[in-house]
Amino acid sequence: ARVAAVALVADSKGGGGSLGIQLLRDLHKLFGNAEVMTTADIIEGLIDLDESPWHDLKGKPLDARSLSYRLGQYGVTPKTIRIGDRTPKGYRREDLVDAWSRYLPLPPYASATPATPETDPPAEDPTR
Repeated sequence: ARVAAVALVADSKGGGGSLGIQLLRDLHKLFGNAEVMTTADIIEGLIDLDESPWHDLKGKPLDARSLSYRLGQYGVTPKTIRIGDRTPKGYRREDLVDAWSRYLPLPPYASATPATPETDPPAEDPTR
């Protein structure tokens, strides 16, 4: 029901919903199959997205503090992550999955319920 409500509100506003929802959508795209991303890589990736607002938020590009604040509203906080021998601040996919599932509507081709398997028609009763 929540996913449907979010989708309806986003559609009624004529598009992408709030900046927070757009951030979650863009992060979902940006993460791809990655399990972790550094804050610096996320910011660079967000700013590089075509037609994104992240390069100009009230006259400034998105920075680490703003990213942390915006994601904090969804219960997501930066953590020290390990990438090779480096331990920069960043975000983990597992910390974003809940926000993605709550606030991003399912794509039109996805279904909320699994498809039911096809069943064979009942066999003919040989005694009939």
